[in-house]
Amino acid sequence: MGTQTIGTGGAVSTEQLVEALRSAGLSTDALSNNAEALDALGQLAVISQAASTDSESLTRRQTEPSAANEELVTAASACVDLARWCDGMLLSICRSMALSAGDMVLQQWGLDASELSPTKAHRWRATTKSAVATELQALSGWGIQSCHDRVGIALTPPALSGHIESSLKEGWNDSRAVQDFWRKARHLDLDDAACVAAAALGP
Repeated sequence: MGTQTIGTGGAVSTEQLVEALRSAGLSTDALSNNAEALDALGQLAVISQAASTDSESLTRRQTEPSAANEELVTAASACVDLARWCDGMLLSICRSMALSAGDMVLQQWGLDASELSPTKAHRWRATTKSAVATELQALSGWGIQSCHDRVGIALTPPALSGHIESSLKEGWNDSRAVQDFWRKARHLDLDDAACVAAAALGP
């Protein structure tokens, strides 16, 4: 997405958005070849334009009500898409949080992962997941079970987690649908769960 059209008020290019971030002193290196992040910035531009209360925007809404209504509908759609993209990104971030938390637990125990007995390994995984879920609950205010579900999804093998993340980032599903799927499919073996995900969560 090079340019995001915004109602009748013109267009905002992703290049302008990136430059605005640079002007604010933020690093934009990660955006250079990240189409998903640039798309998210474009959605944010749509939302920002619709929420604008400057005199030009207010005048346009009064003189061009039909176009203004279309702009608001587009912005509402952008809100939904951006929220779903963020939910997909959150799964990826939870996975990274778990890797970090797992390393910290091992350091506290003074052990290496290769030294863990099956019982100790099970405890290590449970402790790590619980730590991340608790942190997520503190950040979000969501119920602890919802946070555990998100962490559980994030830590499934790529054959499953990758499909779930894509379904969110591409806007096909929301977190409610994903968590409902997880509660019903979490006890299936990986291949079966991946097949169900492809049928239930795909485009």
